[in-house]
Amino acid sequence: MLDNVMYFNLRLERDMFDPALLDEICRQAAGSVQVDQNGVYLRQLIVQLKIVPLPVFLESADEDATRAVMVSLGHCIRNNAATNIFNKDLDSRNYGVGRYGRVFLFDYDAVEKLTDVKIRTNADREPGEEAVPEWFFEDGVVFLPEELEHGMQLKSGPWRPLFPRRELRLLSVEYWQDVQQKLERGEVPGLQMYPDSTKL
Repeated sequence: MLDNVMYFNLRLERDMFDPALLDEICRQAAGSVQVDQNGVYLRQLIVQLKIVPLPVFLESADEDATRAVMVSLGHCIRNNAATNIFNKDLDSRNYGVGRYGRVFLFDYDAVEKLTDVKIRTNADREPGEEAVPEWFFEDGVVFLPEELEHGMQLKSGPWRPLFPRRELRLLSVEYWQDVQQKLERGEVPGLQMYPDSTKL
């Protein structure tokens, strides 16, 4: 997930700010900002890494960058799961790409504990079966892993097959249930931050 960095009682040079921006900051956060001849004083400042929303990044990325970002997206989803974080709104627009190609979850509105999520499937249903599945009436968050690719809303393009081809395990009930069981036993599933090619 994308971390925020917090600063307290910070002084910055006044010439670091465009005058119009400084005026807006003073209007919007008058209780936290003080400006004088010596600089701009901020009682509290929250800084977040600059990222490009994943769909925007993919519009102009070359094949190598796209492949690397799809790998990082898989790492991001699996690492969040390993720390008991589940984004029930698995839309690619909630993920962004940092300056070194790492993918981060940056929208926390739909975050749940993975151990509270009910992992179900429609893969065992007969084609054309009209009966409503039993899970439909369950309370809480229900997740169908086989619908992950559709839920990510990765628009059509030459890179679209890269994610499901590489991340088949994320599309299986067994993977998610295994992570849940490990978390419930107090185990931390393995995390992977960087591509295999960077291992020593």
